[in-house]
Amino acid sequence: MDPVLVKQLSYDLIRQCRTNLATFDNNASACYDCIIVALARLVAHRLRMPRNAVQAHAEALRLMCYYVKTVH
Repeated sequence: MDPVLVKQLSYDLIRQCRTNLATFDNNASACYDCIIVALARLVAHRLRMPRNAVQAHAEALRLMCYYVKTVH
């Protein structure tokens, strides 16, 4: 509930202050094969992720494929 509350409070504050706001919601849980590996590496380096972890993450992203699962 905290992220929802924070988002709603942010929207309310921006509305009251009559300020511009841009938001970006990124849910990449179902599209790992669409992530740009080079960009993911740059972001990981910026967040000070260890080099070996960045390489393992990039390799995992490179090899992942998305498959749709059905009941049948």
